[in-house]
Amino acid sequence: MNLLFEDNQIIVCIKPAGISSQERPDKRDMVNELIKHCENQGITNPQIFPVHRLDTATAGIMVYAKTKTAAAFLSNEITQNNFQKEYLAIVHGVPEEKTAVLEDLLFRDTKKNKSYVVKRERKGVKKASLTYTLIKMCTNETDTFSLLKIRLHTGR
Repeated sequence: MNLLFEDNQIIVCIKPAGISSQERPDKRDMVNELIKHCENQGITNPQIFPVHRLDTATAGIMVYAKTKTAAAFLSNEITQNNFQKEYLAIVHGVPEEKTAVLEDLLFRDTKKNKSYVVKRERKGVKKASLTYTLIKMCTNETDTFSLLKIRLHTGR
C-alpha cells in the first residue's frame, strides 16, 4: 500500500486498479486494507470512512477519513466544491477540440447497477459535467492516442 499522508484525522493513499474504494463482502477493498494498516500500528478498532469514490478498475489518489468528524467535514467540502478531482486519461483518437466542457444527463438503474446517458431530466437523472484539456498526442503505425487532463465538476 502506498500512503502519501496520514495523521489522526485522514489517510491519503494511492488506490491500485482492481481494488474497490468502498467496503466489499469479500474484504478486497481499500477500507479493509486501511483498517489492517491501522491495526498494525496498534490502533484498536479503527474506523475508515470513504469520502469519495474511484472506480474499481481505476488507480488514483484517495482520501479517507479516520473519524466521523473528519468524514463530515470532507463530505461538506466536496458538496461545497472545495474538493477537486483531476485525472490523467489516455484515450483512443484525438478530441475535436483541445479543451472543452462536456455535459450529460445520467440515469442510474439501480436494479441493473448501470448508468445511462439520457436526453431529458426526470426522477433519478443527475447532471454530469467535466472539463478536459489535450496535453499530448502520440501516433504509431496504426493508431493515435491522446493524453487528457480531466477535471470533474460533478463527480460523475
